[in-house]
Amino acid sequence: MKWPLNVRRARQRESAQLKIFLMKQFLATVVLVAFGVTCPAQDVTVRVFNARNDQPLASEVVEVQFMGTEASSSPVQLITDAKGEAHFKIPNHTEHIDLRVVLRSGHWDCGCWVMADTKQVQQGIVAYTPVKGREAPATKPNEILIMARPLNFIERLLWPLVKQ
Repeated sequence: MKWPLNVRRARQRESAQLKIFLMKQFLATVVLVAFGVTCPAQDVTVRVFNARNDQPLASEVVEVQFMGTEASSSPVQLITDAKGEAHFKIPNHTEHIDLRVVLRSGHWDCGCWVMADTKQVQQGIVAYTPVKGREAPATKPNEILIMARPLNFIERLLWPLVKQ
């Protein structure tokens, strides 16, 4: 059975319009993916300070490793500034971070290692060794606080025995 000429032309027109529509939709998707549908990287501040007197610990090494769906990166080393702060950006597609502070002196009691997912980092993290009569401070979003407590005299004397 042959369709009348006007029906065939109407179908051809619909087919051409559908192809144009699909092509436009495909191009729009490619443009959006290529130019910015990705999430922006998070700016994170790490603050390292003395838990007893709130003095910042300057020139300390902060190592950060980013882990996600792709292979994990090698650690990035940062140095704290005079305010005890180090700044970095969490790259896209990162699910977890592994952060470690390497203190120059061995005379600190420190919860210097943080492994957290990026959602926890957005809320703020405190890593500290409790100090008598002091509570953990509040954090800001995208901030990691590392509180180090200096060892007292007895702890310094016993430290070589504990280390072994």
